[in-house]
Amino acid sequence: MIGVIISTFECNLSCRYCYEHSDTYRTRTSKIVVNNAFAENLDACEEYISCLSELARRNRRSVQFILHGGEPLLIAPDNLEKLFELIRKNGNPAIQIQTNGTLITQRTAELFHQYDVGIVVSLDGPKSLHDEYRKNAGGFGTYSMVMRAIDLLRNNRVDVSALATVTELSSSRAKDIFTFFSCLGMDFSVNRCFPVLGMQGGISEQTYQTFLSMLFDLYRPTDSEHCGIKIPCFDRCIHDLKWDGSSYCYNPHVSPYVSVFCIPGKTFGFAAHGKNKRFDSLLEFRRFSETAVDYSSTGTVIRMKGSLKDAVIRHLCQQQANDYLSALTLGV
Repeated sequence: MIGVIISTFECNLSCRYCYEHSDTYRTRTSKIVVNNAFAENLDACEEYISCLSELARRNRRSVQFILHGGEPLLIAPDNLEKLFELIRKNGNPAIQIQTNGTLITQRTAELFHQYDVGIVVSLDGPKSLHDEYRKNAGGFGTYSMVMRAIDLLRNNRVDVSALATVTELSSSRAKDIFTFFSCLGMDFSVNRCFPVLGMQGGISEQTYQTFLSMLFDLYRPTDSEHCGIKIPCFDRCIHDLKWDGSSYCYNPHVSPYVSVFCIPGKTFGFAAHGKNKRFDSLLEFRRFSETAVDYSSTGTVIRMKGSLKDAVIRHLCQQQANDYLSALTLGV
């Protein structure tokens, strides 16, 4: 089970492809206000963590909590430590933070090591690709800041990987991206830059599928399954797909149960098995979750003709499209 904790909608960057930083979304609330709101909702956050942990134990599932945003590291280290303590009180679930990397300091790196927090840094590949879209508030590229953060995390023995957004500029450069991360010795996943009105860099699903096909061939060449690094988004799909002798099969009910606690909106969300629901109270969320999560049900098996590569690409594209729609539906 995956519990996503949205710490804030605010961000210190102004990435050109991010819908959250169009004129509609950009408000630039101060860090003091952001942290006050976070601290005021820690009790509700604790209840959410406890609820999901209990649900996971009841269904014999592991649980992972992901701190997301906006930019979650706008939250001060002292507040982050309080959150990590709350999570650790509920056993030993995995903790991960999705961050742009520009606010990582020695203090936060030490904190991540202490609480065994995995970090996923947004890094779109080589400098020319990354800096085209990932800008700070002043309009300057952030590549150098992110690379310094990666060095800092590694020096503090923090597990760090990357998430690369595939844009109009990078969609034909799968080999450059793969080579970049291979030389860096860094696991990475990819995500499609969805076309959004007014934003830059969006690509069609067909263009994204072509990119994934090239990347898959680099990652899993016919004579070997090893390349020194991992691409987790491919690996998860490969794990989900089962060969039945005629086609690859996927059971939607094996997908992670995903829930969201949005601190700024004080809302709870559910996104699993094609259902996207929002609740204004933990009680509503708990009642729905306890009846909706039924892992004894096999559900409808989805069959995918063609090669393993074909099945992985279709599965990944559908999964990421569902995640994107869920984010919009749940107000994330």
